[in-house]
Amino acid sequence: MRFKVLCSAACIVGLLGCSSEKKLSVEKAESFPNGAKKKENYFYQDGLKKDIVRTVYYFQNGAVQSDAYFKAGKPDSIATIYYQSGKKYKETGFAGGMKNGKETSWYENGQIKSDALYANDAPEGTATSYYENGAKQSESVFKAGKKEGAQTTWFANGNKKHLVTYAADSRNGLEQEWYENGKLKLEQNYNSDILNGHFASYYDNGKKEVEATYKNGAIDGVKMQWDEKGKKTAQATYKNGDMIEGKSF
Repeated sequence: MRFKVLCSAACIVGLLGCSSEKKLSVEKAESFPNGAKKKENYFYQDGLKKDIVRTVYYFQNGAVQSDAYFKAGKPDSIATIYYQSGKKYKETGFAGGMKNGKETSWYENGQIKSDALYANDAPEGTATSYYENGAKQSESVFKAGKKEGAQTTWFANGNKKHLVTYAADSRNGLEQEWYENGKLKLEQNYNSDILNGHFASYYDNGKKEVEATYKNGAIDGVKMQWDEKGKKTAQATYKNGDMIEGKSF
């Protein structure tokens, strides 16, 4: 009989042990000079060790400034930053302490400011930014964290500002810049980040300013210059970046 009683008691203790769960606690980790909470940690107590699973920062008026979750001491799930008004400023997805998934930011008026995708902290796919009026400001494409393909920026009025083409994070191909009025400002060509081929720059009235040819990063051949009215002002011949001869008009 005594054996049965002891056995039953052991089973009850075992069941209670199995059913017990860790209690989530919260503590004020930092305060403002006036005593208002500045930072709170949410944690599970494991002996003397605290397993922090969430941290919240506050503005001095009590509004949430940021809210982030953790797993094994590393950022995990969604981390959110807020404006003092309570509206979202930025939201980032994490896994294993690295950016994974979507990251989006907003202007205080609610308009999207930027959006991008990440895989293990490296940007992946198309990343886009916007002006506060909703017009597109920039668009970049990434592959395994490196720029790939056309990277474009725009003025707030919608006119194109800059275009450059990348391959594995190096400039390859045509690069162009424009004035805000839509006129072409510059065009040049790259091969593995080195200038090669035709180069031309323009005044904001559309007239050509300079024209030259590059070879392995150095001017090679004839370089010509004009004033804003279209009159030629200089011409020179180069070889591997060194001027052979030249004259002014």
